[in-house]
Amino acid sequence: MPACSACDDLFQKRWGRLRGYCRSLLTIKSDDEAAAQDSCLEYNGQCGMGTLPPGHPPRWLFGIARFVCLARNRQVTRRGEQHLIHDEEARSETEFVLVDLDAEAMLQAVMSAVDQRALLVLMRIRGEGLRPKDLTGELGVVNDHVQRLFRGALKSVIQALQTAGWNREHIVEFLNRFWLLDEWEWRVLWRAFGEQHMSHEDIAASLSLPAKEVAAAHESGLNKLRSVAY
Repeated sequence: MPACSACDDLFQKRWGRLRGYCRSLLTIKSDDEAAAQDSCLEYNGQCGMGTLPPGHPPRWLFGIARFVCLARNRQVTRRGEQHLIHDEEARSETEFVLVDLDAEAMLQAVMSAVDQRALLVLMRIRGEGLRPKDLTGELGVVNDHVQRLFRGALKSVIQALQTAGWNREHIVEFLNRFWLLDEWEWRVLWRAFGEQHMSHEDIAASLSLPAKEVAAAHESGLNKLRSVAY
């Protein structure tokens, strides 16, 4: 998808700073250019889907970049290198502020407002890295329908959080952390905060997991959403 003129102008003006910001977050510093390019592609994609706030805000671009970098770092973590780097100077230059979030309230707002099937599609594509066509067989629908579910879910999440009173900064940060949930944390929180409102015991039975593991996944998932210091 070609970049619109407003996106292209933003990328050109912020390219150096965006690469520096990515470098400050990445475990593997040499990935900074690739991460910045991925961030621009995602920003442009959201522009095309109509999910960007008006005015093409630079903060949204840097919020996406943070998600991209943390996702890359998570891949490194899986190979045994467990450390994330946060450069305070780079963050202040981008005017991107990290905040603690009311995870339970934000989850409740999202889960109560967004169609559960669409939310599952959103999480599996953005959180697990699947492509829409990977879900066609599982859902029994065509690729275009999966893409519509994805776009609708992303818009609904943003609108639900805006309606509940959270500002743009908090919404960007929530989404950045939301994608970092692992599969079991997502499954547990979905059952705990979604339409089912299941207890730990019921979740354990539905997932065939020990109650201890359910409680641990519930707490670790909320901690990831609450604060950057997990």
